[in-house]
Amino acid sequence: MTVPRALTLLALALPPLHAAAVPVEIGDVAHYLDNRGPSTTGLSTGVRTVLSALPVQPIGGTTAFAFNPDYLDGTPVPLTFQSFVVGGAEFARTQPAATAPSSAWTLVFRNGGDEVRRQTPDIAGAALMGYARNVAIGGTGTPTLSWAAAAGESYDAVRLNFYNLDQRVNGVATLFRTANLPSSSASQFTIPTGWGLEDDTRYSVEISLIRTRDGTGNLAPSNLLSRSRSYFDFVLLDEPVAGPVYLPTVTGGGSDPYTFRFNISGVSNETTTFIDPVVAVGYEYTIGAGDPNFASVLLPSIGDGQYQLHLWDGAGWVAAGSLLAGERFDFAPGGVGSFRITGIELEAGLDPADATAFVTGLTFAASGSFTGTMTPLVAAVPEPGTVSLLLAGLALVGGCARRRRP
Repeated sequence: MTVPRALTLLALALPPLHAAAVPVEIGDVAHYLDNRGPSTTGLSTGVRTVLSALPVQPIGGTTAFAFNPDYLDGTPVPLTFQSFVVGGAEFARTQPAATAPSSAWTLVFRNGGDEVRRQTPDIAGAALMGYARNVAIGGTGTPTLSWAAAAGESYDAVRLNFYNLDQRVNGVATLFRTANLPSSSASQFTIPTGWGLEDDTRYSVEISLIRTRDGTGNLAPSNLLSRSRSYFDFVLLDEPVAGPVYLPTVTGGGSDPYTFRFNISGVSNETTTFIDPVVAVGYEYTIGAGDPNFASVLLPSIGDGQYQLHLWDGAGWVAAGSLLAGERFDFAPGGVGSFRITGIELEAGLDPADATAFVTGLTFAASGSFTGTMTPLVAAVPEPGTVSLLLAGLALVGGCARRRRP
């Protein structure tokens, strides 16, 4: 009888069984499509497939592998123990979706002489989930987060993962809390008092919008089909702020410049976004593709309240005059797609916990969405660690206005 090539390779590649057997117990297995957005957490990004078993017992001495006849001729690939998971011991593997088959995989677990095999479902026909938008935070102490699905999409359930950006293991932020919201109507979550979030700590929330296999809120691993994961950095607000505080996705760090990227629909005269960087001497504001131009700008009083405006002339930034805090400045008819503000004193030391540290009022030349960015212009500061930039104060106000004091 001819032995199939895939089984021969599996027998050769898997570690030998040992005499001492410790029974392996598997709770459930998963195979789903995972659309991971950029973040400052240190986690990988991109469209990937996930193989997972959760929970797995025992952890000590257990090894795990996966194989699929449609991948590397069935050669086994390792599953890795995930020490940072909240809610149980997990063995998992992720890989780029472009190179991974959508057919079912066999997961193999061994401990001593004991072996357990489990078959995952396939992900044939799974559609990519878009990222959450209109993500906002409100309230102090026990803030409430809110969000919406990507344009034209819906979801069956939501999972929130909370990371402490100031605590890291091997460069990855510490995952310390998870909240499962098994409902297609879940669009907000109030952080419990007992979670003990601190005022001077930087956090990131991962919002997973999930599509399940049966269309319900059942979040059993084997029922997951596709999900998106987007990340939004925040600190607790010192005091209530009028209107929602929209959160940006923060990218950059190290040698790369920080950028605050927004995804907010329906900007109007009631829409406000706050971004609060630690130390910046200015900002560059840029609209996103298809956004209406900026019509005017209103700056807060920081330091001496005097700033310099710079406009892009197609080849470089050109000084366009001085602006005073509290005076609204109108751009030329039709507005501008980008501008820079400089002149913030280094001594101002903008506090990341103060949501009103640099609240900029913007009006737009027309109604629409704001998907643009606010990029801090950072000064070198003699302090330990990486200068972290998040949650600075950007107030988005739709409509047009004349130059005037509010």
